[in-house]
Amino acid sequence: YWQVRLIRIALEGLAAELAVEHVSDADTERLVEIHREFVAGETSGDAERARRANREFHFSVYRLSKMDMLIAQIESLWVSMGPILNVYYQQAENDYIGAEEHETVIQAFRARNKKVARKAIERDIVRGGMNLLRYFDEQDAAAKRS
Repeated sequence: YWQVRLIRIALEGLAAELAVEHVSDADTERLVEIHREFVAGETSGDAERARRANREFHFSVYRLSKMDMLIAQIESLWVSMGPILNVYYQQAENDYIGAEEHETVIQAFRARNKKVARKAIERDIVRGGMNLLRYFDEQDAAAKRS
């Protein structure tokens, strides 16, 4: 997981930075709509809805980079995380709400600020992964007690 996380931070941050060069006002408004769906899923406790909207938000950002090879690499990393995330979302309590970072990406796109867009995506990956790491630790501890 650590290796995938480190690579995701680098590649997804780069994609967000590059996306700033191509983002339109319509693209930004679409991200606002997707983000609303994400927040609705998070606040209602609908993990599947939140997960779908989160993925759509991130990949909408990455597609704006116009870098097909970069997007393919990011997709591969997300696919490799799929089984882990499925178990995690089914069994763990997820109290992470990524609204702040998504909102910062939207603001960065409106301001055409590459650095802020990159940092917001990087923070989103780090913060979102904190609960996953905590879950891994809890599973390890439970296995040792058994």
